[in-house]
Amino acid sequence: MTKQNHPKVSIIMPVYNSAKYVSMAINSVLCQTFDDFEFLIVNDGSSDNTFCEIERYKDSRIIFLDKSHGGITAALNIGINFSKGKYLARQDADDFSLPNRLVKEVDFLENNPDHGMVGVNAQIIDEDSKVLGESNLPIEDHSIKLLLLRQNCFYHGAVTIRKSALSLIGNYRPEFVIAQDYDLWLRISEKWKLHNLPDIEYQYRINPNSITHKMKKAQKAYRHVARCLAKQRINNNSDFLMQNKLDDFKRIFSQALVKENSKNG
Repeated sequence: MTKQNHPKVSIIMPVYNSAKYVSMAINSVLCQTFDDFEFLIVNDGSSDNTFCEIERYKDSRIIFLDKSHGGITAALNIGINFSKGKYLARQDADDFSLPNRLVKEVDFLENNPDHGMVGVNAQIIDEDSKVLGESNLPIEDHSIKLLLLRQNCFYHGAVTIRKSALSLIGNYRPEFVIAQDYDLWLRISEKWKLHNLPDIEYQYRINPNSITHKMKKAQKAYRHVARCLAKQRINNNSDFLMQNKLDDFKRIFSQALVKENSKNG
């Protein structure tokens, strides 16, 4: 497949055993009204028919990267390091982007150079793509930052990030095997403004087989660690990972996980 030389957007989609939904996700990207993009699909060592589903597509914008299984954080960073776009857009392999998502997000970032990232609101869908409800995320930077130190305010697969923001603060941190997005949002928020468009331009799937739902307690523990590190940076302009204090990072995580495991028996 031919690689575009200077795409405005690099769309990054890690996939792992996503055969059931990956075609829908790919189609939703290829049907975007905005088309100046490269689509980096990073196969994280899938053992099902994911590869067969992907190789059916011959669109020249698709770049398929195959790697041994190492987790979503490593797959995301591989995609980022390979990317050529001014903006980095995410897509999850079991979700669906509505046709105008990218054009709206790119237009916002083009017209708001002080913002490092933009997301959208979403419909919540089940395993069979039945709509269960709609999100009501905070929109403006001030509202987002008031809430962000307590909880995530973005759908990971629905954001577009200014690549220069990552050049300033770094990529996803490998120590966060999950909740890597929350840690990244917090770090971006310390240097840039954030925004969510009010429009419903994404469908987020409640999937009981996803990492998010299989590892809820670990995810909560990692989010707690992300908040602790954010508070360290607020107070000291540095955190345990920036200081290479991995043992302290692990200690905070272990304490948080014990607390989560003790809940509800």
